Amino acid sequence: MASLWKFLEEKAYAGGDDDFASKPVPEDKKRGWASSAVVCIGCAISISAFTLGGSLATGLTLNESIIAVLAGALVLAAMACLCAEPAMYTGLSTSMIGKFTFGLKGAALVGLLYAGCAWGWFGVQAGLFGDTIGQMFRLMTGNALSPAGVKVIIVIGGLLMTTSAIFGFKSIEKLSWIAIPAIAILMVASLVMVLKGHTYSELNTSFITNPMSLGTGISLVIGYGITIIIAAACAKAVGDANIVTVMIGLGWGVLAMVVLVLAQWTSNDNNVYSGSLGLSVVFDPVFLRTRNLHASPRRMLSGRLLSMQEVLQL
Repeated sequence: MASLWKFLEEKAYAGGDDDFASKPVPEDKKRGWASSAVVCIGCAISISAFTLGGSLATGLTLNESIIAVLAGALVLAAMACLCAEPAMYTGLSTSMIGKFTFGLKGAALVGLLYAGCAWGWFGVQAGLFGDTIGQMFRLMTGNALSPAGVKVIIVIGGLLMTTSAIFGFKSIEKLSWIAIPAIAILMVASLVMVLKGHTYSELNTSFITNPMSLGTGISLVIGYGITIIIAAACAKAVGDANIVTVMIGLGWGVLAMVVLVLAQWTSNDNNVYSGSLGLSVVFDPVFLRTRNLHASPRRMLSGRLLSMQEVLQL
């Protein structure tokens, strides 16, 4: 086991740094807008986004769903711009920038909260991943997985999602470039299938079983995008808010399972990475007056296992 940790450490820090977790990113190391965009898109596309789209379909018309998503996207864009501008000039992560606002100790506290939120959400997403695969297996084979089998899927899925984050931003980016086109093709194909069998007018007002206000819809979708609109349209066409039932109903089968795995992977590795950036402030050598205490693969994996354990206890 010790040799495994050593291998991960060497591979993760092969470039001689810890992905600039606690220092400015040099100009020649910064990534272009396309790299950042594909990672952000991967972060936003997840099983929870598809699930939320199904819930939105039961409460709003398709027109209202589109308005809610656009309004939510504007709110998120405004918040993202406020965070991105200082990061652009300083080359530091949001957690490290917090030292200028809250001081060393205050930033460490914020970093802990940030890591706790990211890793807690990682646990929730890992649990949702296991449940989704379990449901898809039952619908495709007619046999249900045991609770222990679902837990095994949660652990294996969580470990896989952690691997790309361990090797840094470049690894997350490479995975996103593979996953996002596949997810986009499935989403567009699903939308085309739905529109071939239904008119927009039919989809607009169908399947409203639990009405909600537009304001409620907007508050629900801040942080997501077009994924929700497509998921809502598909849910209205199939008449079911469950993303698994929708994908099976559209005839995607195993392909849908593969794409949903990729969608969850590109989202949850960002949770791992973001949480570790939060801890980089806590383990900052300046704060602790020591060295070599940055978030390592061992700490990251330990945090993931703790997060998944919380889910398994629910």
